[in-house]
Amino acid sequence: MARNPRRIVLDNLIEITENNKPSHIVISASLDLYDGLSVNDRAFVKRMSIGTLEHKLTLDEIINRFSSVPVVKQKPFIRNVLRFGIYQILFTNISDPAACNEAVILCKKYGLGGLSGFVNGVLRNVARKKTELLSQIQENIEPPPDDEKSLSACVKALSFKYSMPEWIVSYFLEHFGFEKTVSSFEYFMKENMTTICCNRSRIEPYVLEQRLKKKTCVVIPVEDAPGCMKISGYDSLFTLDEFASGLFWVQDHSSVLAGSIPDDDTIHEYLNERTRSGSLSDGLDSQSCHDDTLRVLDLCAAPGGKTLNMADRFKVCGLRSHFTACDITERKLKLIRDNIERLRIDNIDVRMNDATVFNPEFEDRFDIVIADVPCSGLGVIGKKPDIKYNMTALKQEELVTLQRGIIENAVRYLHRGGYLVYSTCTVNKHENEDNAAYIKELGFKELLSRQLLPGETGSDGFFYALLKKN
Repeated sequence: MARNPRRIVLDNLIEITENNKPSHIVISASLDLYDGLSVNDRAFVKRMSIGTLEHKLTLDEIINRFSSVPVVKQKPFIRNVLRFGIYQILFTNISDPAACNEAVILCKKYGLGGLSGFVNGVLRNVARKKTELLSQIQENIEPPPDDEKSLSACVKALSFKYSMPEWIVSYFLEHFGFEKTVSSFEYFMKENMTTICCNRSRIEPYVLEQRLKKKTCVVIPVEDAPGCMKISGYDSLFTLDEFASGLFWVQDHSSVLAGSIPDDDTIHEYLNERTRSGSLSDGLDSQSCHDDTLRVLDLCAAPGGKTLNMADRFKVCGLRSHFTACDITERKLKLIRDNIERLRIDNIDVRMNDATVFNPEFEDRFDIVIADVPCSGLGVIGKKPDIKYNMTALKQEELVTLQRGIIENAVRYLHRGGYLVYSTCTVNKHENEDNAAYIKELGFKELLSRQLLPGETGSDGFFYALLKKN
């Protein structure tokens, strides 16, 4: 289907900002719908959509300075065409006249030609003040002195520079300090490489790396995650034979680390303990699962990365295992099934299950339960910039209640001596460390926990903990 790339970007922005649709889903769907776009146009749509969203708060502040009508009172189309136009003027190498002219054309195509003069006037005034505005945005912010007025000024400056809600800025400063706050926000704004996991049961990581390099991909192995590598230089994953034939899947480095626990030595120790104690139980399918089979439940599995990671790892090291991957909607289950089929993994069952509701069928059935719970997502703002605008402190509190309901169910699904892998993609203490402490109160021993800040290992912000049921 033919479509002007700028119009696709504007459609994306309206769907995301006005209709509250998740950015990653909207952008991906638009690229699928207009699959006839050239490589350059696809890259343009993705970068412009994400970039405008990343800077939305900053762009809105600038619009309010130059517009007689505040952003909140403007028509949805007008505020988004202004955001898009100002983003091009300030943050790209697109010429200022082109950004202004294309915005006017879009107004006319959307039947709002009467407002094209207003849009043109705002954008041209912004272009005239471009140097001054960029100087403000790029200003080097110093750590604030220890007084309330200076701290407040610092919060506002960081909010404007990084388009970050002030409450999130304040939280990062309070819990992680100035330097780590700035480095996290810088990471969110960077365009990062895609992290993939090699399907090691089918191909050696080195062989996959060489094949991808022959396709002109840039490939960098990740040192602390075997089979994990970062890639760039490709148009679409679907154009890579190695992806289509199931030789790798996409999974962030931090999530890979969470899927790497419990490690092989811990598993072997557990199997020995289980044999000695005689606490073997029938699995979900006694005909296909043997007594030495590790039974793993992934409660919130989509798109399946941790299950895939663990299943591949167990197969490579010769451990017999059976996985049950669950989620709450058919759309999410399809993501898991698609990955399983593409990767040709035959020991994973996909089940629709609400993790917040106790399932008697699962009680005392599993050796490992993975609870990667719904969370505030403050660690993955770089990939999903709309999160920072939609999340609130109140929503975080509500999420903790939901998370604890899932935890209480997960606890009942584990054999005694079994392992709970708890993880989130956020940096909120209440959702992370406090929940790990809550699990300990339910009769668990914490074996390890780790909070990764955004960019700390070249990965998303993430928390994971491994706990053993007493």
